[in-house]
Amino acid sequence: VRASERLTDSAVCLVASDSGMDRQLERILAASGQAMPAAKPVLEINPRSELIAKLAALGEDETALREDAAHLLFDEAQIADGERPIDARAFSARLTRLFTCALG
Repeated sequence: VRASERLTDSAVCLVASDSGMDRQLERILAASGQAMPAAKPVLEINPRSELIAKLAALGEDETALREDAAHLLFDEAQIADGERPIDARAFSARLTRLFTCALG
């Protein structure tokens, strides 16, 4: 995880590591049967995002919400990158908890 200088609207995105291959190129090679060892992506966060600022301001008593939000942000970055969340059921459960919390 690292702070992003490039993000303006999005709260998060996935990028290739500094030593890794472009993520789109990895997918193209894998689809053509030339799979290379996949490097772990880097989650970049936008420190200027209102969402990130609000999450950072959560109190210590909001640990469960903070953990759900962290997982959801990673899942969001995966979806934006054209992938599926690793665990769709956990994603759905977290999203339901967040909606329930937001709607009171």
